[in-house]
Amino acid sequence: MSINRVIGTRVVYTFSQIIYSIGMLILAITKLKVMIPITSLTAGVMYSCLFTIPFILIAKYHTQESFQLLIDNDNPNINRGLGTDISIVSSMVFVAQFILSFFIGSLIKLIGTKTVVIYGSSFFSFCAAITAQRISYLD
Repeated sequence: MSINRVIGTRVVYTFSQIIYSIGMLILAITKLKVMIPITSLTAGVMYSCLFTIPFILIAKYHTQESFQLLIDNDNPNINRGLGTDISIVSSMVFVAQFILSFFIGSLIKLIGTKTVVIYGSSFFSFCAAITAQRISYLD
């Protein structure tokens, strides 16, 4: 039995974001090298959920036909399927990393410390935990 079925996908996903946010905040505040491997565990929890749960949800949406596909009456051959949705979700993570790479150097220079990256990841992970409450999990 999976943990998603025991406590729910929403709880698992939200908890992974919150645990990562707390781990990065601890790392940023303490600035101890010994904390890097310890807080890396929180990154592993978050990334394992980030790269599995969205795809599980997409598969559930398609299996349970939870949403209506918009079909253009002029061109009925266009149909968005499971593969398209999976590629869109995969691409979003990498597009976000690409956009971040444009601004992070300027932000570090503006603030004057590289620790801003860790504080930022903590903040945005917390924002992701809040946003995760708006998703339909189909549990």
